[in-house]
Amino acid sequence: MRVALIHDCIVHVGGAERVLQNLHTIFPDAPIYALVCDKRVAQGLLPGARIHTSFAQSLPWSARLFRAYFPFYPVAVESFDLRGFDVILSASSAFAKGVLPPPAACHICYCYTPLRYLWSEYHAHRATVFRERWKRAVTDPLLSYLRMWDRLSADRVDYFVAISKTTAARIAKYYRRDSTIIYPPVRVKPISLSRNSEDFFLLVSRLMSYKRVELAIQAFNRLGLPLKIVGSGPEEGELRKQSGTHIQFLRSLSDRELADCYSRCRALVFPAIEDFGIVMVEAQAYGKPVIACTGGGASEIVIDGETGVLFPEQTADSLAGAINRFKELEFDPEQIRRHALAFDESRFRDQMLSFVRAKSTQC
Repeated sequence: MRVALIHDCIVHVGGAERVLQNLHTIFPDAPIYALVCDKRVAQGLLPGARIHTSFAQSLPWSARLFRAYFPFYPVAVESFDLRGFDVILSASSAFAKGVLPPPAACHICYCYTPLRYLWSEYHAHRATVFRERWKRAVTDPLLSYLRMWDRLSADRVDYFVAISKTTAARIAKYYRRDSTIIYPPVRVKPISLSRNSEDFFLLVSRLMSYKRVELAIQAFNRLGLPLKIVGSGPEEGELRKQSGTHIQFLRSLSDRELADCYSRCRALVFPAIEDFGIVMVEAQAYGKPVIACTGGGASEIVIDGETGVLFPEQTADSLAGAINRFKELEFDPEQIRRHALAFDESRFRDQMLSFVRAKSTQC
């Protein structure tokens, strides 16, 4: 069985790249096709992997400006020549699922979400990122075209696998397709349980508008509690301006430094509504409770009152109330970690391998 792995862009290390790393562990001989690749990131994440990139790689500063080149990606992903492969396994939140598979190949898409700025968050982006009239004059027709391409490209997939119930519902809504849920891999077993808690809360996130980090800043400014924010992104400058002296920005940390933060924090704060939310499982692997907004992956990861606290509305008031409620509860670190083991990467690998083997014979 000859397998090809398709990924959107390899430009940083996040949840999607950890999935790709696990898929490559399952299929070590499979070449990887990516629209754009930062070689330094790839060498650290996928040593020895055969990586093929599209013509978008030759665009100026492609790894750094990869978001700006999204209009080229439908053509770029369709340019991959996948003749000779039996299974096409795309892992996609954007364009990777749009490859043109050979007639006899089975195309399985591990879908993180239908592309957010085309579907679930289109109007939110239009009201913020594209709010100026001149931007809308350019982007409205372009995004309308990309939405049609995205919908049609979903028909090239034989089987969808969703990362959560939330993603499965979006696949059904926007693509009119069924999907099987396999939760993404998290390295739970190698993590040691921590019973040490210091006087700070932790937030781990890319600093982008839809992550709603400003809600945490507003809540912690009001409560006067210490918060450490790990991550970087385009919203960092504005978020720093909003933050009091008790809020610390740590930007991007090494794995060891991040592990130290997880092991010492009181709890992880998660204000975003995500399709899944790997950092919530990572925190629980250390035995740490999670304070998260109800909805998305949090509803599948956090058991309210047992492995964390859920708050009902995506507002600073609702989050502040959840933090106050958290301070009145007691949590069992061992119970929290046992819950996290259900998401360990070994389970992901077993389920994905079984799924690919079963479906590849049915195409």
